[in-house]
Amino acid sequence: MFEYFIKYIFALLMGLVLIGLLGEVLGGYLFIYLFLFLFVFALFPPKYFISSNSIIHGYYFIFFIIAPMYADIHSQDDFSTFKYKIAYGMIFLTHVTAVFGASVGEGVLKNLQNSGEGIDSLAGLRIKINILYVLSTSAVFLIIFNSGGLSYWMEAPGDAFLNRAGSGLYVVASHFFTFILSALVGFYAYKKKSKLTLLIFVLWLLVTSPVHGSKQLIAVFFLLSALPWIRDLKFFQIKTIFYTVILLAIFALGLYFRNISWMTVDGFLPYALNYFTALRNLMILLEDFDPNFMQTFFLPFNKFLSPIGIKDLNIYYDMNHMLTDKYFPWAWEIRATEQWPVEADLYLNFYFVFGLPLIFVYTFIVGYIYGLARFRSNLGLWVVSFLMLLSITSHLRGSLYNHVDFYLYPMYFVIYLILRKYRL
Repeated sequence: MFEYFIKYIFALLMGLVLIGLLGEVLGGYLFIYLFLFLFVFALFPPKYFISSNSIIHGYYFIFFIIAPMYADIHSQDDFSTFKYKIAYGMIFLTHVTAVFGASVGEGVLKNLQNSGEGIDSLAGLRIKINILYVLSTSAVFLIIFNSGGLSYWMEAPGDAFLNRAGSGLYVVASHFFTFILSALVGFYAYKKKSKLTLLIFVLWLLVTSPVHGSKQLIAVFFLLSALPWIRDLKFFQIKTIFYTVILLAIFALGLYFRNISWMTVDGFLPYALNYFTALRNLMILLEDFDPNFMQTFFLPFNKFLSPIGIKDLNIYYDMNHMLTDKYFPWAWEIRATEQWPVEADLYLNFYFVFGLPLIFVYTFIVGYIYGLARFRSNLGLWVVSFLMLLSITSHLRGSLYNHVDFYLYPMYFVIYLILRKYRL
């Protein structure tokens, strides 16, 4: 692991020189970060399409390079100002620390031979899949009927999705059953070489997608069903482009259905680019807040007040809630949240720099579980690893941890126990 440490130090020195010392000379911290991004990508290149580093690199490329370059909300920004120097300095440090931690975690088991734990039997699997279809579909209908009814969802699916209060238990059940359904459908289709099984699932997912709502969640369900095919897909491979296009299509469809009541074709592209607001919001935070210690870190624990009957609307469950209500109250009225990146979380709770070790620990754990999945090669570990990999973006564009983790991580463990006997 010493080689990763040397690369990390080398990257830090390069960042210090370009952002810290030469920024005023070169100007344009967005373009300085673009160069540093390519430099870090070359030092810590992802080997597989689905891996810790591919997701971390992809997040920072889209949110802090592509979006600032082309989104309307950044069209008048001056990227040579001191505030952008601070912002891109924070972004670079988090980025390079995250890929360093993930690389070390993935590398712990890389020299061990795959043990191939589990069984290949498909006995009774078709029946289990049918039962899961019934359970998942039932959960979807329970969400609909407990949050306005079918007519409301048909007329305004975006509003209905954002106003699902009272259906939280059914949402959790929907996620749980659909995670398992997605994984078993993909496993069965892969073992039986049945394209029809996969096609039926994709059609079901399209029909129920407005209720699932979240573009990321829909992509997760689809990718879980494709996991047997994509788990060994190399990052630099033609098929990678194919799956990337599918993910972009899922993002576009999810965005369209959520805003179908008003969105036009002409307005789609600028609106889609404006979706990535993490940099804008980080700049707002730097303007109005000083670095602090433990200012919002314990907010997720407020969620435990709900089960005992406390429903104070002024109680926030994480940093995103608090800052969205402060700066975008019209969004918070319908319980939509803005993207306040993890850099903001570290800034408010650990004076930023003292939170970097936590970034390392988090990405190390995710990277290690991913490496363990490659080593053990059973479906349970692969699914849990995959879910944790994709949740990286949720944590990087929000708090380092949030209240949904309190039920997601136990859910992941149960999913592992259910699926561990199947061998990929």
